[in-house]
Amino acid sequence: MKKLRILLPSCLLVIFLSSCASIVSGRNQTVSVATINMDNSSATQANCKLTNAKGEWYVSSTPASVLIRKGYGDLSIDCSDNNKSFKGSKTFKSEHEGIVWGNILLGGLIGWAIDAGTGSGFSYPQTMNVEMAKNIALDKK
Repeated sequence: MKKLRILLPSCLLVIFLSSCASIVSGRNQTVSVATINMDNSSATQANCKLTNAKGEWYVSSTPASVLIRKGYGDLSIDCSDNNKSFKGSKTFKSEHEGIVWGNILLGGLIGWAIDAGTGSGFSYPQTMNVEMAKNIALDKK
């Protein structure tokens, strides 16, 4: 019984510390999406779909901001203007946040696994620019 009193608080402390990024930085992130034409002029009225392993989000009339769920994997963005004459796609990689390294030191593999699973220890760029090009499929019709 005495060992259990010592072991139980120690285990709870490791679990609590290993979920530190979830507590400190959260699972969500606001990102801004902008579309740019090949000539670097701003492409307005573009609709974009953002996708990662945690879900899908939509923006219209870029530039715009949206609250997304952070994830360990990449975030893909597919955009097109209202009449579908211009399209663009780009993939953005998630980056480790600094809190992940503290979690690895304190929580070890468990801490990293929790951060990776929830996505809370990772983030995407704040601003994401997607280059738009003429939709060649429309020219062939």
